[in-house]
Amino acid sequence: AVVIMDAYYPGMNGSNYGGLALPVQPRVRVTDVGGSVPSSLTSLVVAEISGPPSDRENGSKPMIFGTRTAVPDPVTGEASFTDLSLNLKGSYTLSFTYAHLSAESRPFTILTGSIAVLAFLSQPSPSLFAAPLPIQPRVSLMDLGGNRVRGTPWLHVFITPGLGASALLGCAEAYSATDAGEVAFVGCRIEGVTSGPHTLT
Repeated sequence: AVVIMDAYYPGMNGSNYGGLALPVQPRVRVTDVGGSVPSSLTSLVVAEISGPPSDRENGSKPMIFGTRTAVPDPVTGEASFTDLSLNLKGSYTLSFTYAHLSAESRPFTILTGSIAVLAFLSQPSPSLFAAPLPIQPRVSLMDLGGNRVRGTPWLHVFITPGLGASALLGCAEAYSATDAGEVAFVGCRIEGVTSGPHTLT
């Protein structure tokens, strides 16, 4: 088996991001020992992760997404993948198997992408009017692969009141510490006259 992985020279590594399809997809060619295409190609080529990243975040498992099987062309012997992506940042190699044959890609790197997912790390807790929330909201900032994003992005928080009019005071916005991948709000309190459920967005 001969692997065609021109996308993964070091100069191409900067364009691969967690959760997004690889911009140049791998192709695998199946040949006999003489370099000719076998007359009968009856199996699928299967892609797997063979070299997982060493710098995993939060114990997450590196995973490959998309259609992990491809049919070899009967004329060229090439099996082309179209939508493979990987979730976690780090250095990878992929392995490809066809029946009893196997081949491995060149190493390539997945980088952290832009913010695509927000998730609560700490949900705001019940509180009395005008008193700071005992548990202040804390939000993680992740790319499509589940990697915490870098930089110092800002978040804005808004209240959806339940019954009656209420206002959120003390914490309209906050920003992430450098490369922390999360935003912690401080001093949030709710002013109002009618108790009931409220939602922060």
